[in-house]
This record gives sequence, structure tokens and C-alpha cells, in this order.
Amino acid sequence: MRSILACALLAAATSSRAETALPFDAAHWKLTGDAKIETYLGRTALRVRSGGAVAEAVSLRDGTIDLDMAVGTHRNFSAFYVRRERAGEYEEFYLRTHKSELPDAIQYVPAWQGVGGWQLFHGAGFTAKAVFPRDRWFPVRIVLSGDRAAVFVNGAAKPQLVVPRLRREPRAGAFEIDSVMLEDGDPEARASFSNVVVRPDEVRFDFSKAPPPPEREPPGVVRSWEISAPFTPPAGTIRALPATASAGDWQNVRAEPSGLVVAERFVKRPEGVERPAVLARVGLDSESDAVRELRFGYSDEVTVFLNGKPLFSGDAHYSHDNPRQEGLIGLWQGSLYLPLKKGRNELVLAVADVFGGWGWMAQVVDAAGVRVSP
Repeated sequence: MRSILACALLAAATSSRAETALPFDAAHWKLTGDAKIETYLGRTALRVRSGGAVAEAVSLRDGTIDLDMAVGTHRNFSAFYVRRERAGEYEEFYLRTHKSELPDAIQYVPAWQGVGGWQLFHGAGFTAKAVFPRDRWFPVRIVLSGDRAAVFVNGAAKPQLVVPRLRREPRAGAFEIDSVMLEDGDPEARASFSNVVVRPDEVRFDFSKAPPPPEREPPGVVRSWEISAPFTPPAGTIRALPATASAGDWQNVRAEPSGLVVAERFVKRPEGVERPAVLARVGLDSESDAVRELRFGYSDEVTVFLNGKPLFSGDAHYSHDNPRQEGLIGLWQGSLYLPLKKGRNELVLAVADVFGGWGWMAQVVDAAGVRVSP
């Protein structure tokens, strides 16, 4: 009995050490923006219109984060940054609470240089439906295990979102809450958060119940590119290739299995530049004069050049009206028939970013007789 009791006490002590409550006070959180700590719905809470709070003392790689939140019907984006290595470098899960019951109410995005490219990561494994109660506390749970994650909202028995592969390397980091309320009519509208508990190494979901689907690699997708240093293009469509300083400004990069390349992973985003651009090039060695279909996706603007000549320009940046554009990336965005000459051909994509993600992808539909390489 003494042995059993000792083991029970040790287990309780270990569990107590592992579980860390983070009350909203100056000792645990660094506030940002207009965030403030006050009593709301009977609790001490973090209340935010535009800002948040950082728990820099947290160091979590795998485990579970539990918290409660309360929102109204206002247009709100509440984000949770986990494994935060430093400002701008983290995995992000955010809730579009005004889109309750819609298929993109929850979204996962990796962030590099402070940019969570929501336009680049969408669909299964990235976005999911959820229901958000109004004007009362409801629970949110985030579970991390290696390169996988699960998100539960409002006490759901099963996670609304399972991420089969997180895009950043799994490293321990801090925890941050961030929220933006886009509602001009009510200056008092805020999102509220309370009861934050971090449980390192307690993975409160069996990921074997949600095995990851195989990642699809479209045939002919371009997996390797050479990219330039970023530059600032003139206003309007990029009509000509800019002069590059030297070969040393280019680097080889690998794309995702889907073909996606995220610019911020490889180039430093210029400070103070609202519309940066980069060149991505690849060689097409053709056995003969031939015409080959190229499908491509881009965010947000692109001009496609073949052997120095522009063939296509497109602008797909997010616009909520006139015209309405979601800005989502995919190989459906553009299709070209490339007039290849026998021998070496150079394909260049000049890609500029406006908002919501900077990236591109391409696929040579019928690559017979064509070798693709940086």
C-alpha cells in the first residue's frame, strides 16, 4: 500500500509540474497593441481589439494547450501562435469567428517573417468548419505531436481540424495570442480569452485515429527552382525582366510535393516594401521544337517569361469586392502553351506579393522529350 501510495503521489506531483496555468497578469504575459486585462463574464480575462499577449516563458514542442474564449458576432480573427521561436516565426492556428459554420472557420498556416500565408495553405488539412457560440465562454484546445496537430472548438469530441503535416520544423517555442477585430461600428467590441493551461508532453489526442492521407504530387510538377534576390518592381504589371546583379544573387530551392514554393522561407522580405517581387526560373531542355502545356498558380501577381519574352500576366490578389477575389493559389489559376525551341529554354516567373501569402507553383503537363531543371 505504501508503495502504491508513493507512486500515486509521484504521478500527481509529476502531473502538477507538467501542467502550467497562465493567469493573465504581468508575470506571465507581455501585452501588445490595445490588449488589456479586465473582468469579463465573471472572469479575469485578456480583452483585445487589435493586439494580443505573449507568454515568452513557455517552451512547448509537443503537448496540449487549453483555453477559453468569448466573442460576439463582429468580424474577428483570433490567432494562436505555437512553437514561437521569435517574433514572426511560429505555427499559427486562427479562428474566423464571424464565419461560424462555414468551411474556413478554422485555419492552420505556417508563418515565416511574420507572414501567415493563408492564401497558400487552404483546403483539407488547413481549413475546417466550426461553430462558435456567442457572448459566452467556450473552450479551445490545440494538440501538438511532432509534425501533426489537432484543434478542438467548443468541447467537440473529435477535432474539427487535423493537420497531417505541420510545415515548420518541430521545435519548442513560446505561446502567443493575437486578435484583430474588423468592426468600425462598435469601438467597444473585443475578443476575450481566459483560463490558459499548457500541458507539455501531454498529447490529448490519438493521431492514429486520423491517419494522414498520402500527399499528392501532380505529374510533371516542378520541384526545384532557382530564385533571385527580392526586388521592388514599378507600379503595375511587370512587363520586362529586371537586370540582376550577379549569379551570386540566385539560390536553388525545393518546392513542396504539391509544387508550392513559399517565398518567405528562402528570401528576406524587404522592410517597408509593400509589394516585393522575386524571379523564379527553371530550364526546359527540349529534344525538338515542341509545344508543351504549363499550368501554374501564383500569389499575388505574376508575369511568365519564356526565353526573355513575356507570355502572360495575371493579378489574383485578395479583393473583397469589385472584383471579388479570394486570392487562393492553385494550378488552376493559369494555363499556357509554351512554344519550346530545340535545346535550352529558360522559363521565368516574376512573382509579386500584395497580401496574404507570397508564392508560386508550376506543372509541365506533358514533359515527354523535355528535361526540367534549375
